[in-house]
This record gives sequence, structure tokens and C-alpha cells, in this order.
Amino acid sequence: MKEPQPFSFVRLVFFALGAGVLVLLVSIPIILGVAVWSPLAGLIVAILAVIGVIAAIGVVSQRMVGQAEQALKREIEQQEQERNNNGG
Repeated sequence: MKEPQPFSFVRLVFFALGAGVLVLLVSIPIILGVAVWSPLAGLIVAILAVIGVIAAIGVVSQRMVGQAEQALKREIEQQEQERNNNGG
């Protein structure tokens, strides 16, 4: 099994903002297409895109922090087991 990478705030920022940018890149052509048809509909789609960006950043951040938390808990449990096995 592959050893998980240690937690990095820089990595978290790049992945979270990358997810947000990806949502924007997908949303912009849709917004422009809908805005030609109806400006109000384009505004609504743009607002939904902003909500999508926020959701994407939140989901990615939550997953990465959750994985780091689980790794830290496993490390603490291993240290406690080693301490108990060594009679400490």
C-alpha cells in the first residue's frame, strides 16, 4: 500500500483552488451561452457557478483534512501500542 504524503497547507491550497478553477472553466461557456439567450438566466447560472466553486473548494478541503486527520490518528495509535508493548 502506498504511504500517504504528509499534510501540507500549500498542497491543500493548490488542490482546493484548482477544483474551484475547474468549476469556473466549465461554467464560463455555459454562462456565456445562456446569457446570450437571457441576461437574467445568465445571472442565475453565474450565481449557481459561484455556489459550485464554493462547494468544490469545500469538498476538496474537507477530504484532504479528513485524510490527514485519519493518518494522524493512526500514527498516534501506533505510538501508543508501541509504548504499551515496551512496558511504558
